[in-house]
Amino acid sequence: MKKRAPELMTRDMAQHVIDTIKPTVRHNINIMDSHGVIIAAVDPDRVGTHHAGALQVVAAQNSVEIWDRDDESGVRPGVNIPLWHDGAVRGVVGLTGNPDEVRSTAELIALTVELLLTQERQINDDVQRDTQARDVLAALSSGASDPSDLGSRLSALSILGPWTLAVSLNIDAQDPLRTVTPGRLSERLRRLNRTPGVMAAELFGAVWTLRSGASAPRGGKLVDERRIAVPAASSMAQLQAQAVTLRHACATPGIFPAVNASTESDEMQQPPMWRWEIASVVASMPRTAISHRAEVVSKLTREQCRTVLALGEHSSSHAAAAGLYIHRNTMAQRIDQIIARTGHDPRIGAELSALLLSVYARAALGDLHIFGS
Repeated sequence: MKKRAPELMTRDMAQHVIDTIKPTVRHNINIMDSHGVIIAAVDPDRVGTHHAGALQVVAAQNSVEIWDRDDESGVRPGVNIPLWHDGAVRGVVGLTGNPDEVRSTAELIALTVELLLTQERQINDDVQRDTQARDVLAALSSGASDPSDLGSRLSALSILGPWTLAVSLNIDAQDPLRTVTPGRLSERLRRLNRTPGVMAAELFGAVWTLRSGASAPRGGKLVDERRIAVPAASSMAQLQAQAVTLRHACATPGIFPAVNASTESDEMQQPPMWRWEIASVVASMPRTAISHRAEVVSKLTREQCRTVLALGEHSSSHAAAAGLYIHRNTMAQRIDQIIARTGHDPRIGAELSALLLSVYARAALGDLHIFGS
């Protein structure tokens, strides 16, 4: 048995269309489904009744005009025009009146109805995708959802592993640590959710994007955007752990690095002196522990903190000096100043690690704006 195609519209959708156009039309308008049942009408008493002309339209796959009135059967003169969608008649629009008088109006109304219904369905589809994305990403970041259930939900949405997760903050230019509420970013989220293999949602004051594959989702650069794109996760357990950490990170916007992209189509790159491995540790720490770590480098200047980051990035102090475009003697002086002010020697591996953690902690508290552009 051939499976019947889904209906083009719901009753609510059809009635919304009727209500939209009826102020401009003097005649009675009906919208019927593909079974010939009136699902929306200017006259509410006709909703739910059968329309003989509509059944003829569906059978003939063409317009049907009725000229004679039959009070006994309720048939009235008018024009009935098929509503086409995906190559099939999925409904009928009928306009009551003398066919010669209403024919052109009926054709225009049918075209309008098709356009409005297509628009309405697109909006409904967008809302459904946006809702699914938010539900899945919220469950993922909660850390309490069943991994197999999450995997099944992502598979049903054709978002398959490995997965890449990214979180973006839109930062107030006057205050780099104050996130701008991204509620106005609905169009960006909608565009992302229409992209195959991608879902996006606004959570915890940030835009979250999840994508199939090992590269971060592209969604267009925001003004003054800071963004973390974590390494691709090969398992649901790894993805959940990353999501939970990113949820904590949203409470410490100072550790989000500024993205580097000249246009919306460019791949956004993290700055060279920023590491997710360190940021994730700080994001997961209690506030009191972050404050304790930050105290270690509280007396360092911004340039001295950048020196710590450069030393963590390069294999030698000479290479770090070159990366900062300073003379090696200047680097030696900065190292001496760092030792004097912190008691830690950044040339020693374990002590450099402690200093790096402290620099990130200070940034997390908002006392150090070091990961900006």
